[in-house]
Amino acid sequence: MNLTNPENFLHYHLKPTLADCTPALRLALNALRLGETNRLIFPRDEYHFYADEAEEKFCFVSNNSEGLKRIAFPLTGIRNAIIDGSGSRFIFHGRICPFHLDACQQVTIRNITIDYERTTFSQGEIIECTDQSISIRLPPEDSYFFQNGRIWFDGPNYLQGSYGGPYHRRDAYVHTLEFDAKRREPAFMARDCYRVPAHSFSETPDGLLKLNIEYPTPKPHVGNILAITHDHRDLFGICLNNCEKTTLESIVIHHAGAMGIIAQRSTDIHLVDCVVEPPPRHNRIVSTFADATHFVNCRGKISIRKCQFRNMMDDGVNVHGIYSPIKRIISPTEILIENAHHEQAGIQVVDANEEAQVICNHSLLPKGFLDIKSVTMINRYHWLVELNKPLPEGTQPGDCLESLHNTPDVNIEYCQFSSNRARGILATTPGKIRITNNYFHSAGSAIKIAGDANSWYESGSVKDVCIQNNQFQDCGYGIWGTGIIAIDPEIRPENHSNQAYHENIRIENNCFFTFHKDLIFARCVQNMVVQHNQIESSQNYPPKQQTFDYQKLVNCTNVASQFS
Repeated sequence: MNLTNPENFLHYHLKPTLADCTPALRLALNALRLGETNRLIFPRDEYHFYADEAEEKFCFVSNNSEGLKRIAFPLTGIRNAIIDGSGSRFIFHGRICPFHLDACQQVTIRNITIDYERTTFSQGEIIECTDQSISIRLPPEDSYFFQNGRIWFDGPNYLQGSYGGPYHRRDAYVHTLEFDAKRREPAFMARDCYRVPAHSFSETPDGLLKLNIEYPTPKPHVGNILAITHDHRDLFGICLNNCEKTTLESIVIHHAGAMGIIAQRSTDIHLVDCVVEPPPRHNRIVSTFADATHFVNCRGKISIRKCQFRNMMDDGVNVHGIYSPIKRIISPTEILIENAHHEQAGIQVVDANEEAQVICNHSLLPKGFLDIKSVTMINRYHWLVELNKPLPEGTQPGDCLESLHNTPDVNIEYCQFSSNRARGILATTPGKIRITNNYFHSAGSAIKIAGDANSWYESGSVKDVCIQNNQFQDCGYGIWGTGIIAIDPEIRPENHSNQAYHENIRIENNCFFTFHKDLIFARCVQNMVVQHNQIESSQNYPPKQQTFDYQKLVNCTNVASQFS
């Protein structure tokens, strides 16, 4: 390919129009793969990418839906490359994922805004709410039709195959959540209404969409907005798989039909000046279908700096490993493990020639260490693990394996988290965690430190956490959390031990501007210091039923607390 300036996307016969840029993009990406250039620069404009001619790849994506996905930017094995949008808008049409990076090293993506022509949710103003139904008015762009006694949400995201083909058959259920129209955030103490049957919808003579169900209390308020998500976690924004030294800079994601940014088994990830939020000057109330950012079984350092995450349907940042249960002990040096949660399909939890540990799935405490010899994939849920030494004494089926190497350090600073459905940050890793100089206005807990080996199977215990110089503004106005800072591994009281699960946590020099006193909840923690935090009362929300005053400790040791 004879190009005078191959790094410039215009030299691939592209003219920014409503036409599909995907064919020209394929040529440009081939130049990256062949080493003809290591820079791909888009002149600032608006570019449209359609699913029709996008490359296809089967993807296992943790905490998202596995499957065959069409991808606009499928990057495999790329090294030392820069993709620069120069401030361009990338608009995606149909069932297409923007970026998938696999086994790439030192790749930087920057100065790009991502959005979709049709989102994987709809929203409408609540016109009427009774004990038996709720009626809303959808805008024209959130189209739908009825067929076979059920609702089908319309648009290119719901077509199967080429345009004009049959409709992609989604689940027969949807999820709804009330948003406050004035505050543009989840309504005070609103509850998720899960698995609303698609056949429970109807249309009134005056064109309102009616949900014929007994809606959970508290009932939605007339004039507020009902958000309706009606898809799987299929269409991630940016996925990093087995990548090293990735930088995402000045990326804006207005919508993704799953996680905005999801990284798995990747090392050294840096996010700078990234934004997840609905598009400005638009009425859309939801940004991403799930978390803004999510990191699974990563290594090295995760740095998130000067980012803004708003109006997601789940958390802002989630960092964790994976607990993989032992399904069968074949011999003292051979076991069969499984990926117990269906959204962890195909994700390898431990590696050959590395160290892991066995934990009790009830207490989450370690039983001993493992020297991994080999790991063989049987299928997407089962793995055969061979050991150099016998299993620790007392190991039994149901106990879980946890990698001791996929434990990144996490640094989150000068970021804003607000107006999303659930929590601000979930951080569950034994690496160093630093959460400093951030702003939180979260419906649930602003910061959650967890651990669970029976539901989502997200590991692991924290060893060194500093939460410092943050501002917590009216957090906890929703149902998602037991405190503004919640340190609550899922351990039942009968499985508590003298040995704590989490340790070495400092919470200091923060400002809590709050309408309630449920500040810090801690379970199974040792060595925690809470000091020099400022608390100011707020009247911005209705009184909330409180469960404790400032702090509640369950099975904790060596805790020094001071409130002012």
